[in-house]
Formats: sequence, C-alpha cells, structure tokens
Amino acid sequence: MLNKAVALVFLLAAMCAGYIKIGLPPVLIVGGSGVAAFALWQGSYLKRPSDPSVILPLFLLTVAALDVHMAEEYLTKFGPALSRQFDISWTEQSFLLIFAFVGPALYALTAAGLYLPRASPRFSVSSSRRSACSPAEGPPNTSHASWVARERSRSC
Repeated sequence: MLNKAVALVFLLAAMCAGYIKIGLPPVLIVGGSGVAAFALWQGSYLKRPSDPSVILPLFLLTVAALDVHMAEEYLTKFGPALSRQFDISWTEQSFLLIFAFVGPALYALTAAGLYLPRASPRFSVSSSRRSACSPAEGPPNTSHASWVARERSRSC
C-alpha cells in the first residue's frame, strides 16, 4: 500500500510541476503514460511479483533504448521544436536536465531497487513487528518472488 501511495504522489507531483513549468501538452503525453503505467503496475506486478532476475535485464535494455531515443531527440532539437509547436517555454537546458540527467538517475535507482529487492520492504515494516519477528533474510540465492511470497505468508 505504501508503494502505491508513494508512486501516486510522485506521479501527481511530477505532473503538477510539469504543468506549472512546461505546460499542458507535455504533461498529457508524459503524465498520460505515467497514469497508464501506474494502472498496469497495479494490475500486474503488484498482484504477482516477478523475479527481478527476469525483469532487470529487460528494464536495462529499455533504459538503454530510451537513452538512444533521448540522444536522437536532442540531436534533432526536439525540445525547442516542441516549444515552438505548442508555444511553451521549454528550453534545451531544461529538456536535457530532465530527460538526460534526472530521468536516468531515477532509472538507476529503480535498477538498484530491482537488484537489491530486500532493502525497500523493510521500510514499511513497523517497529513492533520487527521486534516480534526474526529477520526475514533468505539465502543470497533466494529469488525475490519466493522472498515476497514468504514475507506475505509470515504471521507474527
């Protein structure tokens, strides 16, 4: 539940900031994609978590393809063209800052979260449960999916 709330707050905050700083058209494009991704995430991964060893390579390939796409948009002056097209103030500097620097930093953190899946669930465990239960550390070769299933079945 906490993951859903954090993701939704981040999505809405990013959309509001984008609307204030850039304008409506990019928010509809990027924010609309974010809303669709949020819905798909709830209907798929949150119901049946996949093993990160399956997801991580595909995620990293997708990020690499997105980086190539961002380079193409930079080289073809997409940011300034979009500014002229929709009469919005989107400078090349802000385009680069968001899509070439901030975005990849978030993708790297996401990849780290997939690679180190046991770090994030501990944040949502209450201190009373932590003291009442023994640590749920599995062996290093335990898959994330089996770890998630074991955590969900634990009752302390």
